Amino acid sequence: MATFSSPRMRTEKPGVFSYQTLLIHVGEDGTPFHIHPATLATTDFFKVEGDPPTAVEKETRQEFRRTTSSMVTPPVELKREPERSPSRSPTIISEQRSPINHVSSTIIPDYHLTGHSFTPAAFEVVVKWLYNQPPTAPTNRGACKTILRAYVLAFRWGIEGLQDAIVENYQKYHRGYELAFDDLVWMINRFGDSAVCRAVPMVWYLADQTAYEITTHGYDQFVKKNHFFHQFLTTGDRPIRAIVVEAIVNIAGDPKPVDPASGPNRWRVEDFKHPPPQSPASEMEVIELDD
Repeated sequence: MATFSSPRMRTEKPGVFSYQTLLIHVGEDGTPFHIHPATLATTDFFKVEGDPPTAVEKETRQEFRRTTSSMVTPPVELKREPERSPSRSPTIISEQRSPINHVSSTIIPDYHLTGHSFTPAAFEVVVKWLYNQPPTAPTNRGACKTILRAYVLAFRWGIEGLQDAIVENYQKYHRGYELAFDDLVWMINRFGDSAVCRAVPMVWYLADQTAYEITTHGYDQFVKKNHFFHQFLTTGDRPIRAIVVEAIVNIAGDPKPVDPASGPNRWRVEDFKHPPPQSPASEMEVIELDD
């Protein structure tokens, strides 16, 4: 993997090195982000996504784009539609004013990240963290989905501090709002019913919060607000259900259970680096009971 260092500023050409960033498009629409290579090098980004293309490779791609675009006949413009008002997001507005972003739609990006978790809002959480702007606690369901996606990206690129910060913000959220079991299901769907899922601290936090609310509010009350929970327990083959059952047993066995949202953060990455060994499902014995 290539090693990147922060560029040095030269007084005789002020501002010129501000352009030495990587252009990353995020989402299907390709929202542009500009990040310094040295900043990304503090994470596992290049290890996971690969090294950025060289100048020659980018020029080859650019030439291919010019060639293919010249072969397409542009449609006849019948009427110019009124321009839409700019986004109210401060980040988007600042990007629109940046000369770097001004040409983002016409040049080849170094990376184009697409997928279920690669939304501009989630990636922005990651970028802000890398530039020393920590996330805040969500206040609505939309914000919850955003930071959950940001957590998946932080897990993907080994950004441990951001993972811990997002768990703590989710704890703050649950101090005022009850858990939505859909969040745990969403996380499980991202990682699958595998050993990897059992190693994700956020999965365990959501499972512990689920167990606490079931034992304190009652099963019927919990299912009334989380209709999918009963189906999760009774339908299909879901080995990951063991996490929820284990969490319920731990809460039920505690004479003075503490609300996971109110207690200290017990779901830090460091605490999950050496989990206890789990028996493979293939080695589990099936015990038949007599009639």
